[in-house]
This record gives sequence, structure tokens and C-alpha cells, in this order.
Amino acid sequence: VKTAHPYPPTIVADASVAAAMALLGQVEYPCLLVVTADAHQLLGLLTAQEMLRLVATGIDLTVPLSTLKLCSCLTVNATELSDLQTLRVLAQDNPLSVLPIVDDQNCPVGLITPKNLL
Repeated sequence: VKTAHPYPPTIVADASVAAAMALLGQVEYPCLLVVTADAHQLLGLLTAQEMLRLVATGIDLTVPLSTLKLCSCLTVNATELSDLQTLRVLAQDNPLSVLPIVDDQNCPVGLITPKNLL
């Protein structure tokens, strides 16, 4: 693995769809990691594609992200990053656009994109 993105773009679940749209337009990632407001634990992904779909349906932009069905995602614990074979198997078995790296409390600490994989 090349260098993983160390500060993945996160947004709290209480934030509005409009706030997520604004943040997604400011980052160079294909998604936002939606986290709990208190402990910043990962709840799911909000992809750019999903955001476009929501806007196309005419969603109320003031609703909080917590009311949406977020994309579930595979994660890898930061302690497993030294095991390249595990990452290769995950990448081969799952068509991943991103792979969040989490700590032991399930809080995002990084993000692996296809460009990061060898």
C-alpha cells in the first residue's frame, strides 16, 4: 500500500444533506465518512453518486444524514495495514472504491483508495 489518506473526510450524522453536499464539493474524495457526533464512530459512507441520486429525487436538503440509508462499507483496522495479503484479498473479493481505515473504537483514521493499492 502506498500512503493512505490520513485524514479522511468525515461528517457527523446530525449534519444536513446540504452540508454534506457542500463538504463533498470541497474534498478530493469520492465519498464522505458519516460518523456519530459524540464518539466519531463510523456509521457508513455517503458517496458522490448517492448524493446525485438523492438530489435527483428532490430530497429536502435540510434533513439530517441520520435519516438516510447510508452505504455500508467494509473497513480495515489500522493494526492490519501491515498485512498486504489481507488488503489484496479485500480488494480482489470486493469491488471497493474506498476502504476506510478505523481504530479499535471504529473511528476513521485513514482512507485507502484504488490509487493507494499496489
